[in-house]
Amino acid sequence: MRTVLCLFIAVMFFFSALGQESAEEYYVLRKEQITIRGRTNINKFECRLDLAGYVMDTLQIELTRVNGDFNFSGLTLNIPVRAFNCRYRLMTQEFRDLLRAGEFPFLNLNITHVDHEVPNKMHMHASLAVAEKRKEELIQDCYVENLGEELLLGGNHTIYLRSYDLEPPRKFFGAVVVKNELDISFEVILTKKIKNEPH
Repeated sequence: MRTVLCLFIAVMFFFSALGQESAEEYYVLRKEQITIRGRTNINKFECRLDLAGYVMDTLQIELTRVNGDFNFSGLTLNIPVRAFNCRYRLMTQEFRDLLRAGEFPFLNLNITHVDHEVPNKMHMHASLAVAEKRKEELIQDCYVENLGEELLLGGNHTIYLRSYDLEPPRKFFGAVVVKNELDISFEVILTKKIKNEPH
C-alpha cells in the first residue's frame, strides 16, 4: 500500500511539473520614469528623473517566465542623482545635496526576489543603496503589464531618510523642515530581444 501511495505522489508531482511552463526571455532597458515626492512642514515638492543627455544602461536582462508570471529577480537599476529635476534650481540643488550626489552619483536598486500575489501584481524584495548605505526594502505595491514586445514594470514605495543615515534638512533657521519620508513612483519599460541579438 505504501509503495502504491509513493508511486501516486511521484506521478502527481511529475504531471504538476509538466504543467508549469517555464521560458527564458531577454529584454533591454528602454525607458525609466521615476518621481520622488516629499513634504516640508509648509509645502510639498516633487522631483522627476530626466535622463535626457544620459546614456541608458542597456545591458541585456534575462527574465524567467513561469505560467505567465515574469521573474524580475536580478534586475538592477543605476539611477543618476543629478538627473533629478525638482522644477526650481535651488530646490534641485538642495535635493542633490541631500542625497550627496557629489560623493555618491547613483542610487542603486537591485531586485533580489519577486513574489507574485495574483497575475500582474507582485511584491519585490529589493536592495537599495542611497549615499553610503545599502538597505533591504520590501516594495509591496508593484505591477507588470505585458505590452507585446515590451514589458511595463511599475510601482510605488516609501523610504525614510534617517534609515539611510540622511538627516532631513532644516532651512531658514529651522523654520522649514523636510519630512523624513519620500514617496517614490516608478515605471520601467523593457523591450524584448532575441537571444544573442546585438543591441
